[in-house]
Formats: sequence, structure tokens, C-alpha cells
Amino acid sequence: MSKNGYSISDLERMTGIKAHTIRIWEKRYGIIEPKRTDTNIRFYTDEDLKMLLNISILNNSGIKISHIAELTEKQINEQVLKRLYNQNDAEGIIESMLHATIELDLVQLNKAITTAVITHGFENAFIKVFFPFYEKIRLHWLTGIINSAQQHFSEGILRQKIIVALDGLIMPPDPNGKRFFIFLPEGHYNELCMLFFAYLIRKSGHKIIYLGQSVSIECLKEIADIKPPDALVTTFTSPVSSCEIERYAQELCNEFPEKQIYFSNLHNSENPTELPLKVKAVQSIVDFKADLMMRFPLY
Repeated sequence: MSKNGYSISDLERMTGIKAHTIRIWEKRYGIIEPKRTDTNIRFYTDEDLKMLLNISILNNSGIKISHIAELTEKQINEQVLKRLYNQNDAEGIIESMLHATIELDLVQLNKAITTAVITHGFENAFIKVFFPFYEKIRLHWLTGIINSAQQHFSEGILRQKIIVALDGLIMPPDPNGKRFFIFLPEGHYNELCMLFFAYLIRKSGHKIIYLGQSVSIECLKEIADIKPPDALVTTFTSPVSSCEIERYAQELCNEFPEKQIYFSNLHNSENPTELPLKVKAVQSIVDFKADLMMRFPLY
């Protein structure tokens, strides 16, 4: 979005509605009406974008545009909420969460999250709904559909849910369980993924030392002197180069020889060409769970 608002190509990219279709809807139904700059350049506002996003949800659910055009803005919003509340499939829940994020609607977001957990179970809700939702939120922020406040709003709610689930694991770790350090490297701060890994590891019976955001290798060494780890789990939450990944992986291996190290979400970065033998590139939650059971079985 520029200071002059959205272009029609912006709307096409953000809503999935072809520019040609938007123009037809403008002329035939008066769905939205573009504004014009002092130099007569057409542009669209945030309200136009929200309207088209809502119309897209209704149209994709089978309602004809001619019928949608007869509804007031309030009626359109009510119809959207009705459909989002009644959708239990993963894509429907994700759409509901996106709508709630845009509107900063805590009640709707919590209801969608609860629906996902009831429908899919806590772990599968993260795999099938919450992490795909998080990726969409990230892309929407990059393209300007949502702002930083909206992004932090939804991420904060999901973070709270994982922390509550972690606190709910009241069974003590297995005496034979291994100790995992879970952390983010220096300069990395989004811990949603790491919190979920902590939940999976702790639920499987192993011990965790959750260190959080922006942890230096020197800090890891100091903690290891007190409580040596059996494995380390980390990720990069912003793009980094292949060389940087390889350098950091080698540095961890040098400081923690013979320890298993997991790097998650490397599919979002340039793929490293060479990783040390003890470093496992985790491409999915399912991948991680399978490797955890294979390398660290509890009998």
C-alpha cells in the first residue's frame, strides 16, 4: 500500500479476485467505488479492501455476487461471521482467524482456536491450522494487508495457548528422559515454533530447559556447565543466508560435540548445502516427532 492507498493490482493480489472481475463488479453492482488522487489516479482504501475480502469469502461459499450486492455492509459482515463460525474444516477456521485478526476481534479468534482444538486435537490443530495460519499472517504482513499490531495480536494469543498447554503437562518427566535445550539464536525473537517444540518434547516424557529469545552461544555454554544437554533445538525466525546457517551450525557442534542438534523451518531459508552430521534439518512437526521417537525412545 502506498500513501495514496491501494491500486487495483494490490486488491487482486490481496483478495485473489481478478482485477477484471473487480472492475465489472464496480460498474455492474457498485460494490466499491475507487477514489481519485489530485492527478486523477484511481486508488482504494482499507475499507474497500476489507469489503472485498468479505465479499470473496461469501462468493467462494456459493453466494452469487448479484445477491451479495443487495446486502448492506452490516449484513455482509453478519453473513461472513455466520459462515466462519460454522466452518470446522482447516481452511474455514484459518479464514475465521484471519478475519478476527484483521478486525482485532478477540472473541472470534478465541472461538476459532477452540473450534480447531476440538475438531483436530491440540497437536494437529497446530500442524493443520495454526502454523498454516501463521504463514498466511506473515505473508499478509509483508504485503500490507495487516499491520504489525494485528500480527502481534494473533501471535500473542497463540503463544498464550501453548504456554497454558505446557503448564497443563502435570506429569513429571520420565526418569530416563533426555534433556533438551530449546532457544532462539541471538537476534531472533519469534518463539511460537520453539514453544510448540517444547510442548512436544515435554509431552513425550523428556526434560526441557526453555531458554527463550536471542540466546548467545556463551550463555548456552554457561548453562551447560550446570545442566549438560543431550540435544539442542533452535530455529531462525528471519531469513538468513546459507553461509550463516552453516557457520552457526558448525559453531554449535564445536561447543557441543556429540550432541544432537535440531534446526527447524529451514525450508523458509536458502537451503544449506552442508550441515554437520549431528545437525538435523527439521522440515515439519511430523518430521521432528518421528526423529524424536527414533533417536530418543523411552521404554
